[in-house]
Amino acid sequence: MQKEIIEIFHGQEAHQRINIDLDVSAKIDHNLIAGDLIAPLLNGYVDPLTMYSKIAHIQKICDLATEKIKELAINERLKFEKSPTINGIEFGYMSGKSNYDFSNSQIIIDTENRLKSLKEVSKSLAKNSQKMMADAETGEMIYPAKISFSKDSLTIKIK
Repeated sequence: MQKEIIEIFHGQEAHQRINIDLDVSAKIDHNLIAGDLIAPLLNGYVDPLTMYSKIAHIQKICDLATEKIKELAINERLKFEKSPTINGIEFGYMSGKSNYDFSNSQIIIDTENRLKSLKEVSKSLAKNSQKMMADAETGEMIYPAKISFSKDSLTIKIK
């Protein structure tokens, strides 16, 4: 049984040390490990924002580490004909996609600007609870946009 132990120290005191014991030979119970990670919060030893900040730091560390090895991992993945599964993770591959720049096409620029203007009018109708209005250029009816709301979230900036 192969185990990886990741220890992250956030100070000298033992209660600030986080151990994540990952047994990569078996299926990892992400919910169990996440529960262990937030246990100090659930047990009242740390406040929610402090816990969130620790998780944000762990996430940033993982993002940086992932970015540093991404090209190596892609090169390793390309050695396989089919998507390999390693430690319960299936590694697919998608080549980079094409991006198109339409800045040299005035008709597209004008059409995008017109669409942007129509969307602003539609948003304004919705915000002001108006039913509809006629487009001054074409006479077509512009209806209010439908409004939906996303979930509340926190913004974080690591300093």
